[in-house]
Amino acid sequence: MEVRNWRHPAEIAIAHEVENGTTYTVEVYTDGSKIGDSVGAAGAIFVNGKLVHQPKFKLHGHCSNNQAEQIGILKTLEKLEKLLEEKDNIKRASIYTDSKITLILLKTNLKGNV
Repeated sequence: MEVRNWRHPAEIAIAHEVENGTTYTVEVYTDGSKIGDSVGAAGAIFVNGKLVHQPKFKLHGHCSNNQAEQIGILKTLEKLEKLLEEKDNIKRASIYTDSKITLILLKTNLKGNV
């Protein structure tokens, strides 16, 4: 599917900061990387502390590190959505990323501020 056809995260989620001391059944870790023309993104999905999926993506060399971070988050969350279709009772997940700019952009767009 082309990027322009992806659903905006604001259509499907509400973002809050991870609450200290809260145990999350689902934990998602993501990262993006760019070294020269080598660009990639990856994620890891844990359910009840068990690794259930580890997506990896090789991206075109013109992508920026921020784009790699964003694609890593988006694609990992898309996979998470499919994994959780069978588990109706799970409604919250914690997402860990080192991309502060992406988190700021997500929070801004989710609040409707453009």
